[in-house]
Amino acid sequence: MNRFNTGGQWRAFIVPTAAAAAIALVAGGSIATGATQKPKPPSQAAVAQKLASTIMKARTAGARYKALLSVMRTLHARVLTPKGKALVPGGRGFPRGLYLFDFELRGMAAALGRGDTVSLSELATLLTDAGVKPGGRDLSPEELRQVLLAGVRKAAASPRAPSSVVPLLARELGRLHASPYDMLRNVPADSLRLDPLQSFLFVTDVAVAAVKGGKVQPGLRRPSLVHAPSAAASRCAGEASNAAEDIAFGKWTLTIVNKLGAQVKLVAIIIDAIHGPALAFSVKVTAASPQLQETHYGPAGHAANAGQVLRFRVKVEMLDAYPDFVIECGALIGMKFPKKGPIPGVSVFWEQAEASLEKHGKITHEPADAKTGADGIATLVFTPKGEKIVGFGLEKDARGVLNGLAAYQSAFGNVPGALVQFLVPKYAGMAWHVLFHKARGFKFPTVSFSSQREDESCNYVGGTCTIRISLSGHTCGDDPYAQQWEGHQSVISNEPGGSSELDWVADVDHDDVVYTMRWVPGPPPKIRFTFAIPGWSPTSPTTVTVDVVEDTSCPDNSGAGAAGSPVFPSGGGKIAFVRGNFVYVIDSNGRNVERLTRGGNPAWSPDGTKLAFQRRDGIYVAAADGTGVRRVIDSTDPEFPAYDPAWSPDGMRIAYAGRPDVPEGDYPAWTGLRVATLDGKSRALTDPGVPAGDLEPAWSPGGATIAFVRSEFVVHDVYDNRVYVIRPAGKTEKRIAAGRSPAWSPDGRRLAFVAVVHRKLEVVTTTAAGKDRRVLTHGGEKVHVAWSPDGRSLVFSRKPGEQGGIYKIGVDGKGLRRLTAIGSAADWQLLPK
Repeated sequence: MNRFNTGGQWRAFIVPTAAAAAIALVAGGSIATGATQKPKPPSQAAVAQKLASTIMKARTAGARYKALLSVMRTLHARVLTPKGKALVPGGRGFPRGLYLFDFELRGMAAALGRGDTVSLSELATLLTDAGVKPGGRDLSPEELRQVLLAGVRKAAASPRAPSSVVPLLARELGRLHASPYDMLRNVPADSLRLDPLQSFLFVTDVAVAAVKGGKVQPGLRRPSLVHAPSAAASRCAGEASNAAEDIAFGKWTLTIVNKLGAQVKLVAIIIDAIHGPALAFSVKVTAASPQLQETHYGPAGHAANAGQVLRFRVKVEMLDAYPDFVIECGALIGMKFPKKGPIPGVSVFWEQAEASLEKHGKITHEPADAKTGADGIATLVFTPKGEKIVGFGLEKDARGVLNGLAAYQSAFGNVPGALVQFLVPKYAGMAWHVLFHKARGFKFPTVSFSSQREDESCNYVGGTCTIRISLSGHTCGDDPYAQQWEGHQSVISNEPGGSSELDWVADVDHDDVVYTMRWVPGPPPKIRFTFAIPGWSPTSPTTVTVDVVEDTSCPDNSGAGAAGSPVFPSGGGKIAFVRGNFVYVIDSNGRNVERLTRGGNPAWSPDGTKLAFQRRDGIYVAAADGTGVRRVIDSTDPEFPAYDPAWSPDGMRIAYAGRPDVPEGDYPAWTGLRVATLDGKSRALTDPGVPAGDLEPAWSPGGATIAFVRSEFVVHDVYDNRVYVIRPAGKTEKRIAAGRSPAWSPDGRRLAFVAVVHRKLEVVTTTAAGKDRRVLTHGGEKVHVAWSPDGRSLVFSRKPGEQGGIYKIGVDGKGLRRLTAIGSAADWQLLPK
């Protein structure tokens, strides 16, 4: 049989005819047979390309399952039935506790069909929790990105080394995603979303590296962490029948385990990442209530839906019926599976995206323990507040999303999966909309009243003295009910001593004048003043009630505009962006998120009526509402997917990144820009050559030039990204600045892009000639910039994390506001004419 040593060097052995034919079939080539012939090692790049293509072209779960079995055979990774029968025996170097069950492989096939992915941030958190901590600190997504790309580059440099197949397969899968990327290029971390097979390849590689060669924390024995702690271990281990055959796992990520100085504290947590999705593949979590619910602050009757209680319901179901047996093997010992149908007793954690619902009322749960009932349903109940002054002021609104996250593994005490259920969650999302009235401020007109006393010291007829009190005031602020009042106040007296002033503080005794100021519920609202002046008439306190009206001169500090009104002056249009593997749109004021279609890198047509976007097999165009999807540029060649579409100003052509024109028989390793008509006929515009690639085209509004990014490889994972401009005819290129993601202003006078400023990626604008550089943002990592239709604002994406999402900012660098917490690749629609 073929044999590779642990360093990945080829050793020549006699290869039987059947094995040689199998390798040739996978590699798509042929090989001569003969009992004594020394075969040439197969190209792992060709093997990886064939495997990835077979998986991605499979149209059914069954076909994907068979393709995944082929992958496991090629990698010599062990696959077992629940009773311990080895479907794929595995190689000698595969640790005994690291394997997959066939139903896990079927679940992986289903997840691939759905397009499920995991971010580098989520994967970095998982590995950090496993103890992979470079220098004792948390592993960052950027470090993980560097390890991934470095492993792929190393594998590409040695395409015949057996250890190259794992990273090369991960690379090929990424190139076939709906939003494709190539790990031989300087792919940003937020674009590197891993599908279930890529995640399995990487996590298993980390696990094998940790077990076989990594630095494990002293005092922890590797075998005790990875071997099945059961008498059935020998039966379930599935010893390889081909003991001479080694595996390709465990070499890619030795960098992260050794070179970064990381210690793997809990290999069991890495095993958790391998087996954790087992139940997730069969669990379905859906919304059992409307996708959008609306209410209004109470009391009932004063507005539509006023006081209406909202119920958000999540249903947790088991889709598959497993045989009635106890799974004894390896890391799955003690793992329980529910019966097919609704799953009771699952805790549901409610996450809030983009706004807080608690700010607007009270939240309770049904059942009270926030777990699913016998019907598999858990309900969050929201009761809105009552308005302090009913119907008074502007009508505001707030919007947000509730995600019901099901802790399905914890419900059964399954240690494998307890962490993964949060890193790769199963949840259902529902939107809410709450309206309420709120005044910007209050005021009351001037009011005067008087009080008298008789005293021989008075200098007037009859010895009568009079004090006259004059009041007027207003208050502004986010909560005007609690703000200090301001205005005119005076006490005018005709007794000796003249006049004095009153302070605007309730319950203060000033020169014998005691008064209080209290709100009186409306509508309309009132302010009640009560005065008591010892020795004056009347002797009991005097009460004056003043009508209060809204002070419209106050600024709107509520943080929400009037319902239905735009937040951005003259902004208009919708903003398209990417969340996961789908294109969404949102209003320019940050409301009304709507999913349109599967795809990535959306681009609005010049008239705002169509969207272009990319999928793994080409560039598509759809109507603005997501209907009428059709492919306009075919890109079935997995080596060169078409991506980064950009419309010409006349809407008749699309520029994109794709395969350059090269002599027949050559196979380039770089991308160039192309220009295509909507019938799919294209021509090459640029050809940067190795080691560079042209991408991210942006057509100027007048159509005279196309800005684009040339990404040139420097060393290791360092790329030099620069913005160029070129005429559509393809003549002289001109370099403008260092940066990425160029975007023209609507008048064509300025160019926005992302550039490194003080080691951070910031939004920068310059003139079309590259002068008058202005840095608009400060802090954080920015990607992908687009202009508003009126040229007054820009939108940009910030890398995933606590401050991730889509942001809007003015061209003067002011007015920064987050529109949505999750999303990337935003593009602002021009208003349809």
